[in-house]
Amino acid sequence: MTYFSLFYENQEQEDSAKKQSGNQVYYRAKQRLEKKTYFVGARMVVSEEVIEAGRNLPCFFQDLNLEALFLPDKDEYLTEEIKNYYFSFPETLSQITYRQDIYKDLDNPLVLNGLTAFRNSFTEAERFLEYRHKSDSPLQQSKYYIDAAVMHYESVSRLYDLLKEQVKSKAFLSLLSHLTSFLNTDGYSDFYREAIRLKDKLENIYFTLTMAGNAVKVYFQENTGVTEDFASSLEKVFRIQEHSRNSIRLFNQPGLNPFESKLISLVEKENPKLRKECLEFTATARLLTNDILQRLYKESEVYLFGHTLASKLREKGFLLTYPEFTETRSLHLEGICDIGLALAAGKHREVAVNDLVLMESNKGAFITGVNQGGKTTYARSVGQTAYLAMLGMPVIATKALLPHFKGIHTHFTVEENHLVNNGKLQEELHHLKEILDKAPTNCLYLLNEMFSSATAADAFDLTSLLLPKIFAKAGTVLCVTHVPELAKLQADMISLIASAREEDGYQRNYRIHPGEAALSARAIDIALKYCLSGTQIKECITNGD
Repeated sequence: MTYFSLFYENQEQEDSAKKQSGNQVYYRAKQRLEKKTYFVGARMVVSEEVIEAGRNLPCFFQDLNLEALFLPDKDEYLTEEIKNYYFSFPETLSQITYRQDIYKDLDNPLVLNGLTAFRNSFTEAERFLEYRHKSDSPLQQSKYYIDAAVMHYESVSRLYDLLKEQVKSKAFLSLLSHLTSFLNTDGYSDFYREAIRLKDKLENIYFTLTMAGNAVKVYFQENTGVTEDFASSLEKVFRIQEHSRNSIRLFNQPGLNPFESKLISLVEKENPKLRKECLEFTATARLLTNDILQRLYKESEVYLFGHTLASKLREKGFLLTYPEFTETRSLHLEGICDIGLALAAGKHREVAVNDLVLMESNKGAFITGVNQGGKTTYARSVGQTAYLAMLGMPVIATKALLPHFKGIHTHFTVEENHLVNNGKLQEELHHLKEILDKAPTNCLYLLNEMFSSATAADAFDLTSLLLPKIFAKAGTVLCVTHVPELAKLQADMISLIASAREEDGYQRNYRIHPGEAALSARAIDIALKYCLSGTQIKECITNGD
């Protein structure tokens, strides 16, 4: 069978993604103690085990808050295939274009609705097949199989009809050829017609129920054209109101209750020929899907989720654009912001947007300025924009021109953990060394308040040693730092500052713009806000507060 994937153009790209995913950098310092209780005879024993809490997601995924965006409450349930997709970066621009074109096709409501309907039908059909294996009644098993067969065929047929004149992407055009081959498989149309015939005959069995004392009598009749289903008829027999909470639902679960089992046996006795036909049809055990349809089902969830995310942002008024890419170091972003803040905002005007422009000669930027001025959020928004661009998604921006980054590596400050037998500085150095050892050329590095446990002079020296090693790998660096002298260290890195409105009492405006490195982080503003300035503390002590 020929190769197909919504994630990759060919098998080589998929193999590369798997290798990249397994080579990501994780935080060792994110560990915790987990207590386990067990019994030795009658004695209860409590043991403690160190759990590496940071091993489930790579550093960049955690630091950029991508976990909250893409994996809310479900990261441990992701398949390896989906993790490989999320934790790797395309090695060629054509792969990014391949993904972009899929999202552009999904911007067409017909294509979006068609793929959504396919997923819903596929889910329902798989539920029927699961019920089939749990049912004890051969006829009920057969009915679940027949329902699944009809639903699978119709979902594939509808998807083909919707896509064939609407899509332009290489991925969906390839899918069309696979759908054509599937629908034209020898004997499949005859198989489908037989499933339809049996389904109609089963669903047109008509009988009435009457109650006499403690007995329920069943009368089989010819279908008189009444389309009311069995459950509705039963509700009338028992006089159940339309909106009653005690509404009866039969034949809607894998196992049958005694009443349902008795009804099934009566149906089989009344329709022996139909029963035989159904069981013989099911005995063929024909596969209702193939590997390509199964893969489409799993991978389409990622794209539908991505489209939903983009739709939510557009509904709030954010401008989204599909990024353009260059093989040079030039980077031009206008109107970007943190996606988490964008989703939490009531509307787009509530979120400050920023720009970043790096010329071919620029290797990155130092970001200094007021505390709580949005420096970390700004760095995160750049990383999020670059990451979504690699997935082929539209990004929050009025203009987005990006280098083809081969990876994103982050180093955000984490709390010191006594479970790791290193000091905070030593753990930072270990982490940075692992990044340099594993990172390929041409990556984006987001460094947030490195060496905060060291003195300013030591932080300056350590950063001075680190940056040339990153630049040797053709890396682009955004470095948020509390050491303003670093901004003068590299002539080929620009200086960005987070400022505040002095006329409004140094009110933060969360705008980042080019400027000379700020000598003061205005920490006094935060101290005053919480009544913790030197003068305020003395007054509290004097007053006995």
